[in-house]
Amino acid sequence: METSKKKKRTIFLIIASILVVTSGTLIGLIAGQKFFTLDFSKVNVEIDENDKELYTKYETLKKGQASQQKYLDEFRPYQLVRLALMNFKQSTYAQITNTGNIVAAGIANQKVYSKYIKTENSYFSESLSVGLMKIGFRFYQENDEIKIYKAKELKNETSAEWSDTVIETHSVDSFKETWGKTMAIPFIYTLNKLTVDTSKESSEIVENNIIVNLSLDPNLSTVNYAKQIKKTSNLSGLPTFSSIDLRITMDSNLMILKNEINEKYSVPYYGIPASTQGTILENYTYIENINIPQLDEDVEYR
Repeated sequence: METSKKKKRTIFLIIASILVVTSGTLIGLIAGQKFFTLDFSKVNVEIDENDKELYTKYETLKKGQASQQKYLDEFRPYQLVRLALMNFKQSTYAQITNTGNIVAAGIANQKVYSKYIKTENSYFSESLSVGLMKIGFRFYQENDEIKIYKAKELKNETSAEWSDTVIETHSVDSFKETWGKTMAIPFIYTLNKLTVDTSKESSEIVENNIIVNLSLDPNLSTVNYAKQIKKTSNLSGLPTFSSIDLRITMDSNLMILKNEINEKYSVPYYGIPASTQGTILENYTYIENINIPQLDEDVEYR
């Protein structure tokens, strides 16, 4: 009996160390143990990619009714994704529904769900995680103010009862500094020519959609991700990522339809690395007049 209790406690602590919560692509660790590892947070990976020039070239091709193959010929795979993120930022309405599963040390599963909604200049995201630990957060942005709420309890896998107490309030700048991203573009990875493994990136046309496969540098692409991890977990260091693979599907106008994320990383647990694998599926839709839910309203995960 004592051995069984000790095993459950060990599993719980490992989960507490590596629990992943998604929010759009806002993915962070919750309630982790403190540990030390190589800190890349001060590395400057935000380089000038001449986005204005890149987007002007895209708009010229689009006006000329360029084929999908022309886009593939003119832009590198990661540039197609950067262009798609620029298109996302310009969209008035957008919705992202995420579902995923995290496997810790090969023995414990944690399900994750998140919803992101963008309507004009207002933004919303919800993150739920269910397993040995049950955690939920909501983020609301109006103008330059972002309010964060925490769940009292999870009613089931996809809904929660929310406390009406604001646990944090941020400006856009302080939110990005603290959580590693903005609400306008829910993409937590740093994506540029420094952070992409060029030997593994590819793009192709499949059933009238463009598919981009990217393998990101596990250290450089997670610089902003690290801010989120440190914030949510109160960590003194970072986990060690070994791989981040993205398979992004977009339409002929370079609007993202789906993003399949696979991550592998380890978290030291009393000096022993706990191997973790996360698989997240993001589905994007662009529907006008999407409503941001009130605090007492549930969102749908369909």
